[in-house]
Amino acid sequence: MQKLTPPAPQDFDWQHLTLPSSPNYFLLIPSTTINLIKGQLSYIPSRIQVSPQFNCSIDELQQLCLKHITNQVRTTIYPGDNNVQTHYIQRSFLFRFPDIISIKIQAVNRDTTTLFLYSRSVYGYSDFGVNKRRVKNLMKELNKEVINR
Repeated sequence: MQKLTPPAPQDFDWQHLTLPSSPNYFLLIPSTTINLIKGQLSYIPSRIQVSPQFNCSIDELQQLCLKHITNQVRTTIYPGDNNVQTHYIQRSFLFRFPDIISIKIQAVNRDTTTLFLYSRSVYGYSDFGVNKRRVKNLMKELNKEVINR
């Protein structure tokens, strides 16, 4: 079976992110930025959630994200243009459709970080909840690891 090639992930401005009109994404965004997204016509509340805060440094959270995402099957990393964002391609099990996962981690204060995380399908109108489950599972793993360290 031939693999569909996704576009190369590009870094983007999270403050001006344009959401798709289709329900094939899930977005975690810090509370300070969520109002910028809510004003969009394509805003789907069930597809957007305020991102959690973690009691760890930016570097620690980056390493944990890298570890947990790259441990997923059929996943490839695409470093961002400026070392601020990281992108991953994860392919679906059956048809190997590519989904793009983009992450930007930022400090809340000296000891606390949060993240922007945008998981979306490249092809198809609906993702059947795959992106939401992926993000929720990752947050569970990150929370568990940060708490238990």
